[in-house]
Amino acid sequence: MPPGKIILNKNKIKLLKQEAANDLSFIYYGDFSDQINDALIPLAEVVIGHSNVDMKIRKRAFYIFVECIQNVNRHHYKEKRLKTFPREIFSIRQKNERFNIAFGNVLDSSFVGDLKSKIDMLNQTSVEDLNIEYKKILRDTILSKLGGAGLGLIEVARKSGNKIQYSFEPLDDKRSYFSMETNVNEPDSDKDFHEFKGLEDMRLYKDVFQGHQFGFLLKTSADSLASLKEKNLFSYLNLLDKTFFFKVKEPESYINAILEIVLNNCMEKGEKENNLILQLETKKKKKYFNLCWTGKKEGIQKCADLLSKNLNQDSSLSKQQKKASSDKKKLIELLTLLQGKTIEKTNLQLAKGFPGEQMLILQTPLEI
Repeated sequence: MPPGKIILNKNKIKLLKQEAANDLSFIYYGDFSDQINDALIPLAEVVIGHSNVDMKIRKRAFYIFVECIQNVNRHHYKEKRLKTFPREIFSIRQKNERFNIAFGNVLDSSFVGDLKSKIDMLNQTSVEDLNIEYKKILRDTILSKLGGAGLGLIEVARKSGNKIQYSFEPLDDKRSYFSMETNVNEPDSDKDFHEFKGLEDMRLYKDVFQGHQFGFLLKTSADSLASLKEKNLFSYLNLLDKTFFFKVKEPESYINAILEIVLNNCMEKGEKENNLILQLETKKKKKYFNLCWTGKKEGIQKCADLLSKNLNQDSSLSKQQKKASSDKKKLIELLTLLQGKTIEKTNLQLAKGFPGEQMLILQTPLEI
């Protein structure tokens, strides 16, 4: 393997391929805090708000996501974290007319029995009876030992209209990892909804980000990306990591420069840039900013050849700059700025996509 070469493992490729098939994917892996809460909620609001699903479904999906975050805030294990334990996970995915909301967190094992009984009861209760129970709890102000009177789970069951799926994984004699998912779609519809496998996917996320302090993935529409840019997407992304993820002031210029090259030279007429996946991660003292496209093999190969030629690690920067167009020169300068003093350099990796398609992954190491 050449020095500085970054190779993605099979689980990472599997994750990118899986999420590329969705219309929307928003995944966070990391520690939970009020700061994280303040960053995740507005990001989720934008990506859900720009979905093409009916507004009623979008509102319910966002409401459930907020309830899940508040649920983790109340119940996650608050004592000193062990480095070997998995961190919190939040995810929103959407395909066609269905949203899938899932989360996972470490909790005190003493809560497992009561929590399991509560969810089993909710899954056996009709929406009408859930509404009655909700009003009763509000009226009587019955507070559970976990706080919130158990309203959060009732609200998730009421708003989703679907069963809550869950699992518990023992971590040691005191702690367990709790995973939960539910789907949101138009009830009583004759449509064939996409079947998400949220609990299985949570295991995949944990495998991919094992040993990481932070992981993030976003696949959304071009309109959503434009709106996030206006709201300063990268300031939110910086909040998700304990230290500023991006130390440069305008990393969005990096994405814009690459997008301009891809849109002008790689994509066929009619193709859209919402095949783009942004993926960030921090592991020990290394940070990576990955971009992934999926598309027809011919177009992806053309794009890979173009970018590879202009990101040739064996050529000096000054020599590249002389031969590059202004857009490509700007890209090279930004890559150098992002990488700082890292030994590794930006490189490309191609992976097999769906039939007739290929994935191009651009991996950029960032200076800590």
